[in-house]
Amino acid sequence: MAKLPTFLPQALGGLVRNPATRRYPAQVREPYHGARGEIRNHEATCILCGLCARRCPTECIEVDKKGRLWAHDPFRCILCGVCVEACPTGSLTQTEARPGTLTARGRTELHPNPPEKKK
Repeated sequence: MAKLPTFLPQALGGLVRNPATRRYPAQVREPYHGARGEIRNHEATCILCGLCARRCPTECIEVDKKGRLWAHDPFRCILCGVCVEACPTGSLTQTEARPGTLTARGRTELHPNPPEKKK
């Protein structure tokens, strides 16, 4: 019974004050500067070298040079940005926006045509 007098003002104050948290997903916070978001690959500049796949700590990127395939599994990606730093052509970029909520497991597949070598 001794705790009731101290608890009652807090409980009643909670009914009157604004909530301390954001009502996610109805209110989404803007990403802060320098935030690490989703990975994007630009097909036109990708040379399918495979450096991004070799440097990725979670092995979420798959590169098949013969089959001309670049695949990214967003469920395994931890958004560390190591693949972006390793890309020699700057084909990989990382946005500041976090990936949206996914309802089904899938992966991003691109079939880039590597640029032809100059003779």
